[in-house]
Amino acid sequence: MIVDYLSLRQTVAKYIHRNDLDDMFDIFMQSATVRINQSLRCSEMEARANTVISKNFVMLPEDCLEIRTVQIGDRGPMRFNTLQELDYDSGQTPKFSIFDNQLEIRPEVPDDTEIEIVYYAGVSPLVEDTDSNCIMDKYPFVYLYACMLEATLYIQDDVRIQIWMEALVRKFDTINGRTRDRQYAGAPMKVEAR
Repeated sequence: MIVDYLSLRQTVAKYIHRNDLDDMFDIFMQSATVRINQSLRCSEMEARANTVISKNFVMLPEDCLEIRTVQIGDRGPMRFNTLQELDYDSGQTPKFSIFDNQLEIRPEVPDDTEIEIVYYAGVSPLVEDTDSNCIMDKYPFVYLYACMLEATLYIQDDVRIQIWMEALVRKFDTINGRTRDRQYAGAPMKVEAR
């Protein structure tokens, strides 16, 4: 059973039938974590940050991978616009864009106005033998498949690379699909003109 970093390392060694890759496992794990952060978006990765606006800018949280919603007070979710759209939009409804790891808010909002950002946070890295995180706890096979993929890439086992890649992509698709279904369950469909 995979429950932490050590049990994952032991499981990968058993699956790959090699004991000479132990020195490489930290690199496999780092690469697997990058792959997970690039492709997985699930409710366990959701986080909330409350902060204040300063000169129409807000720093994004350091672990922010992707924004779900941005809201000022009780006004409801703000709409994302490109920087070019912000420059040419003279409307009074607050909107945001992203530049240089910051949110830019328009039209002008008073300093110290509270803002809430709901976002997908990167999974915390696993380093110590007893380390675990929300993905390891709920989806241990994501880590197994990602580490097996990294190991087979390293040993250049072309046949197994495809097997582990397909298994990992299927797992990502399943989890991401469940998350999308949960987010929109029961929500009425709404058509908006642009």
